Amino acid sequence: VVSETNSALSAQEAHSQAVSRTQEANQAQKERQKESESRMNGYPERMAGVTALTIPLTIFQGFTWLGAKLPGGAGRAMGRMNEDANQMKEAFSQMDSQMEAQSQGQEGHRAALEGDSERLNTVSSQGEESRGNLDTANQGAQGLANANQKTIQNASDAEQEAASQGAKLDAAAESKKEEHRSTKERLVTWAKGHRDARTAANQQSASQS
Repeated sequence: VVSETNSALSAQEAHSQAVSRTQEANQAQKERQKESESRMNGYPERMAGVTALTIPLTIFQGFTWLGAKLPGGAGRAMGRMNEDANQMKEAFSQMDSQMEAQSQGQEGHRAALEGDSERLNTVSSQGEESRGNLDTANQGAQGLANANQKTIQNASDAEQEAASQGAKLDAAAESKKEEHRSTKERLVTWAKGHRDARTAANQQSASQS
């Protein structure tokens, strides 16, 4: 169990590091977003300047359009200037559209980054909570392992004590058996001697009669 909780803690640590790296990347991206927004903040002023140019450009377009109808080289020159004016006005229009789209995209991107940041913070908080739970579980598992080890040691000590007491009892029983055997042999010897003495006395008494 301790090994499993240690493995889980290692995995949790790796997960926390990955979340931390992702948070750092998200923060860096938010900084770049702010820089981009700062540049975009100058968009209205730039477009105001473009708008100011658009008015005389439109007048110039009309003038060159009429001039292009002149015959000869003058008309052709006016026609080329009219084409240039048209291209410039188209470029202004495209720039305005691109800046507007980029501005709208910035809003969506910022919202997405904020959402990612909130989710990462939630994951990080959950990871810290999981880490705390795993630490508690690891401590509990370690305590259980220590308790089991102590129980095993106590059982081993009790077994050794029982074996020692058993050996002492066996030795005492063997000693009693030996003592009983010795007493029995002495009684047998005494009884035989007593019987022999009586037999001898009886024989002596009979011979005297």
